[in-house]
Amino acid sequence: MPTVEIATNRGPTSLVMPPRVLFTPHERGKNLGTPGATDLQRAILRAALRLLETAHEPFTTQDWEPELALT
Repeated sequence: MPTVEIATNRGPTSLVMPPRVLFTPHERGKNLGTPGATDLQRAILRAALRLLETAHEPFTTQDWEPELALT
């Protein structure tokens, strides 16, 4: 089953080496942003789903870029 991890901390994530990782700049425990920020949360989830389509190498990482969330 294809998976994408949405993470905030590169250290522990690099030890686990999941197949695909989207890093967000939020604080630990709030990988999708603050509660109630549904537009932000949807944008991050869409970016994670796009990563499923575009990542073809093991341990592919990507930084979430808010300006790309509008596309």
